[in-house]
Amino acid sequence: MRRLIPALAALSTLAFAPTAQAADIYWAPPITDEFVLPFGEEAFGDAIHAGDRFDFKDYLHIRIEGEIEPGDAEKFGEIVAERASEIFDQTTSLGANQKNVVVSLNSGGGDFYAGLKLSDQIVGFETYVGKGDQCLSACAIAFLGGAVRMARGAKEMPIRHIHSDAIVGFHAPFSSITSAIQVPDGTPFSKELSKLIANQFYAQAQDAINEITKRMSTWELAPDFVFAMIGKKYRQNDTRPLAEQYLLLNTVAALKATKTTLIADRAPFPAQIGLSGAFEACSYVVFENTEKYWFAQPLKSAIGGLANYPETGPFAPKDRQTSGGPLPRVSKELVGFAQLLLPPAGEDVFYFEGSVPGIGRMDCTAFRKSEGRWYVQSFSPAIHSPYFPEYRRREILDYDTPYPINDFTILGPDGVWNNFPAIAPSEELTPILAKFPDITGPSFDCTGKLDPAAEVICLIRPLGQLDGVLGKLYPRAVAKDAEGTKQSQRRWLNIRDRACRPGGIDTNDPLQFRSLIDCLTYFYEMRLRELDQIASN
Repeated sequence: MRRLIPALAALSTLAFAPTAQAADIYWAPPITDEFVLPFGEEAFGDAIHAGDRFDFKDYLHIRIEGEIEPGDAEKFGEIVAERASEIFDQTTSLGANQKNVVVSLNSGGGDFYAGLKLSDQIVGFETYVGKGDQCLSACAIAFLGGAVRMARGAKEMPIRHIHSDAIVGFHAPFSSITSAIQVPDGTPFSKELSKLIANQFYAQAQDAINEITKRMSTWELAPDFVFAMIGKKYRQNDTRPLAEQYLLLNTVAALKATKTTLIADRAPFPAQIGLSGAFEACSYVVFENTEKYWFAQPLKSAIGGLANYPETGPFAPKDRQTSGGPLPRVSKELVGFAQLLLPPAGEDVFYFEGSVPGIGRMDCTAFRKSEGRWYVQSFSPAIHSPYFPEYRRREILDYDTPYPINDFTILGPDGVWNNFPAIAPSEELTPILAKFPDITGPSFDCTGKLDPAAEVICLIRPLGQLDGVLGKLYPRAVAKDAEGTKQSQRRWLNIRDRACRPGGIDTNDPLQFRSLIDCLTYFYEMRLRELDQIASN
């Protein structure tokens, strides 16, 4: 008897697996919770501002729970029909709904094509994945159906909501091939059978991708997002972290690519931010204003070495003139044929300058006003032109006033608010760490009285490892250049604490704490590269 390949046995099992129970779809009580909108954005009518309140209290509420299976779209239609006279404007087929309807979803997935049909049925209503809920795979496809016609004769516009503590995840479409090929148990492997299976898989995969691409314009998805989704391959019985299994909607860039609005229970204003949070706040505003990324390598490209930064005053290049007051202003004189943004004077100021591809020079400052809140202000002659019409000015978050910084702003375009990636050193540091394979903790005793930075280093193991390696590299560098190494070490410690501000960051706030960890990691990696170079000479 010829040997069977394991994949063939798996296909046979799939072919005769019992059908999962269809989703539970029903009219649910109204959602009475109140939320806050962490981000500002353009909207139909009045613009949405960061910190605005939001709720679904006046909405009718349809709930979808459980596996998405064939027949769910029809069931959804029947549920809607029960209250059609209450929802729809009976006088015209082109009018907006008389009553707002939100469809909340909580499902681990199901049949891809059933998810597509359900998405098509949901069009006309808003979608929402609430706190603690998840919407994965076929459910995420159904979620994309959220779209509402805002005025008579207008095209439906996407209106999708996700709570900051919810999970929406996409992956490449997958479906079994059992409807076309029946593979009885014990069937021997042959070249013909292998070719038949492969051709059917390819045909079905291509058909599924075609179904997605032909809806891209209707869903208003960014092409890059669709390509990334198709690249997330489905695996059965996958035990990897969710962020590796799925393309998650947990970044500003993902929200923008899917026309989704984030809502949260709260979006606090941090009492203190560090260099990482300030840079990401600038990156967020630049991304929202231009849909472009500021620097290819965050912080490293923006800051470079520390020799050009003073140990007091604004965290800005030494030669950068300040506004002389508590607020930033645009320079009157031209520098290199362009005006510059001058940062405020004072200690609670960060300043960055660079360029954006296709736009040109971009300056940005993050600063704290006298009332205690932090703000971000960017400037580019191409973006903040005084000749822009009013409608164009409304598209610029910080056109004529600084933008307030909250917990979510300090994440930048690609920082996540849930399902955080593992904390790990960058790959370029691997050769240095490999020289000290036995170092796993800090260079100091964590049981004594610790300063704020040391407390974090002792708590976060990867940071502890970096500190431990620094403790080994430092004496080797001193042996090569005692005076220079000691002087640069004192300067590094001073600027690290001035930039990261570990004593002022709220370590009980997960988003602020992660920003602090990122800042300390950046400074440790910078210093390790410097010490390794000195020790190797």
